[in-house]
Amino acid sequence: MFQLLSGRPNVDQDELLKILLEQDSPEMVKRLFRDSGEHSQDEQEKEADAITKMLIGFSPQVRGDEDAAVRLTTLAQFIERRLQTGEPVTPEFARLALMRGAQLEHLLEAQKSPQAPQLAAQLAPLTKILTHIAAQPSMPPQPAPPGTPDGTPYEALQQ
Repeated sequence: MFQLLSGRPNVDQDELLKILLEQDSPEMVKRLFRDSGEHSQDEQEKEADAITKMLIGFSPQVRGDEDAAVRLTTLAQFIERRLQTGEPVTPEFARLALMRGAQLEHLLEAQKSPQAPQLAAQLAPLTKILTHIAAQPSMPPQPAPPGTPDGTPYEALQQ
């Protein structure tokens, strides 16, 4: 029955899996089952952590158990939002994002995801923009003058 109903859009796949697990032991449902929506949200949060690491120049590892489609979409949405709001996308971040994106695309293909061609087409324009940014020379960080973020010297605050 599972094979017959698996993948059908009019069948709740989560409930179908619960029924399959319950046949062996009802306890397995509590221990093994995780709602699809919850899984997607977890993957988005983990990709946000990876993005944070890339913003400080660290290249996070891509693992085979990641949901590559959710991860790629999350990364793309982050970059698109930065571009739309005028927030900077540094050449270093662009290089790291391109590398991570390529690794996630390979993982997506290895996972035989039906979303792979569609995601690749959606990401092509963003990849072109990132490639242009990545080709620019990185500017060395300018040391900030000592003081608060608004430029007030510490000495002025101590008076």
